[in-house]
Amino acid sequence: MIPALIFALQVSSMPEIHEYPAATQDSVSIEAIVTLPPLNPAQRYLMGQALTLAVQRTQEYGSRDVLRVLKTGTRFRLYQAADHLRIGLTVEPKDLGTGLSLLRSVMTKPSFLEDTIKAKKSSVKDPWQPAYNGFSTMEVGLNQPDILQIWQGIMRPKNISVAVGGNFTANDPTEKWTTTWRGWNPPLETALPLKYPPKQIDLGNPVPLLIFDSKPIKLTRDNMPLYFLAANALGVGKESILWQIAREEMGLSYRQESFLLPTDEGWRFRMAFATDDQGVKPETIAKLREKIRASCAALTQADLDHAIGLGKGYLKNSIPTMPLILGIGSAVTNDPNDQLYLRHYWLSKFGFVWSADSLYGQMQTAKLEDLKKLLLQLVDQSDVHVF
Repeated sequence: MIPALIFALQVSSMPEIHEYPAATQDSVSIEAIVTLPPLNPAQRYLMGQALTLAVQRTQEYGSRDVLRVLKTGTRFRLYQAADHLRIGLTVEPKDLGTGLSLLRSVMTKPSFLEDTIKAKKSSVKDPWQPAYNGFSTMEVGLNQPDILQIWQGIMRPKNISVAVGGNFTANDPTEKWTTTWRGWNPPLETALPLKYPPKQIDLGNPVPLLIFDSKPIKLTRDNMPLYFLAANALGVGKESILWQIAREEMGLSYRQESFLLPTDEGWRFRMAFATDDQGVKPETIAKLREKIRASCAALTQADLDHAIGLGKGYLKNSIPTMPLILGIGSAVTNDPNDQLYLRHYWLSKFGFVWSADSLYGQMQTAKLEDLKKLLLQLVDQSDVHVF
């Protein structure tokens, strides 16, 4: 009985894994979703540095070994979103076991060497960058104990979920994943470092960015199609309301979008405008809101049909305009890695499988009055922020 008990305890320390076979794919994609707890801006900065350092070398894989495991021409896909980390890599089918071993090593045995820990100056190089961020960061001093502490605090088996997609034999990833984690016991949980950070310093933005943020929303299988249609009507393409009003009529924005993204306070529906000093004056913002509201109230069935057509473009025809920002610095693309990530994120966070066919089918049954009601609510109740 004792050996069986030990095995059960060891397996319970293994993060979950899901398989998505795709025989036509010539490689294997590995995507890890690591759920994040609430983090303050200082911890966000520390987490970003730790994420970059962890994949450079581990106690088991040197920097050359890391490069050898990755499929030629690819690198780790590393992103910190408001609610999760994304750690992705692509390997040849023959290197599936090694790729999973490398991922486990990154998560449990990174080499945070003192001479590799160098502060990276935070800056806003792209004026649009804050629009796609669902959290704030601030610079703090870096040291090995803090980086290790936050990494070990986040990399708990309960927080980690892994997806493997591509060309492999069924159950092979699960067997290899189980083997590579067997015998690992996570360190005792401790409080995350930098619990009480100093006051945040505003980095400033080279060009004013105007944000309309909805109240936190709960996306469900039933309401998701209407939120997508709302984003299509408001801010996707040159026929959108934001384009026609903010750019063409008022001349205050050279880029404008509406989209859904996770933030520190939950999911938000966001309208964003790259503007100028005139565009962020209170009277201009009030006028912009008034005009957007009037256009939403005047939508016709033809406008709804157009919004459904846009949905068909990105859901059925792979046109890269989907108004869904998960925190990876851009919209999710049709690349097999991104699609695996999207499917697995959705299952991990929402508990149901992402289905483009189902989403498009629900869009086709949407009612104009329901769309207008949601749009007016989003416009009237959004909070305004300026970056």
